[in-house]
Amino acid sequence: YEKESRWYEGDWIHGRWTGYGRLSNGDGDFYEGGLKNDHKHGTGIMRFADGRVFEGEYIRGQMIQGKMTYQDGSVYGGSWVDGMRHGRGKCIFVDGSEYEGEFREGNFHGHGKMTWNDGGWYVGDWCDGEMHGKGKEVRPDGSLRHDGEWARGQPI
Repeated sequence: YEKESRWYEGDWIHGRWTGYGRLSNGDGDFYEGGLKNDHKHGTGIMRFADGRVFEGEYIRGQMIQGKMTYQDGSVYGGSWVDGMRHGRGKCIFVDGSEYEGEFREGNFHGHGKMTWNDGGWYVGDWCDGEMHGKGKEVRPDGSLRHDGEWARGQPI
């Protein structure tokens, strides 16, 4: 199938993309994997024109669980909703820092642990990407920075 710069190569059932196939949407994005009723469905790999690569599970065209490798080399593995990190997951940054915990609409949100590349860490509550609520931060040398309440990234 080819229409303008879009194309599809793969299985068809009753005139719909269903089974295994390869798909280009015409703007540089490329998908290979499972399809059902003209939607990405099941296991697949999506290579985005901007350099991101997603490997994981789709339901009715939406990413639901899997690993995204970003242009800068950082990696997120976990749950997705509406194309955003949402639910439980783990993010490994290029500098070696790691966050594991809950996400909401792409941000650290809920309970999680950040371990920085210098060995320091924070475990506790997050709100929209900032330490917020109850949490504990330990410096790289093992000394306690703060154990208690946080507001917008600052101890209180």
